[in-house]
Amino acid sequence: MIVNHLLKNNAKKLMLDLLFLVIIVLIGISRIYVGVHFASDVAGGWSLGFCLLGMSKFVFNKFIGGAS
Repeated sequence: MIVNHLLKNNAKKLMLDLLFLVIIVLIGISRIYVGVHFASDVAGGWSLGFCLLGMSKFVFNKFIGGAS
């Protein structure tokens, strides 16, 4: 998130966000495939991560003054 804030080029921001999204999805799918987690575990982890991302983005923008 902070690295994304420091980037000036919107195309680079989008590419970085997409790269992270693909990595997150692939790791979750691999955990199900290997059999170490149930699909509900992975979905719960994604949901928790999304909520924490939203809260941290709010705090970052409010207190550090991020524009995005």
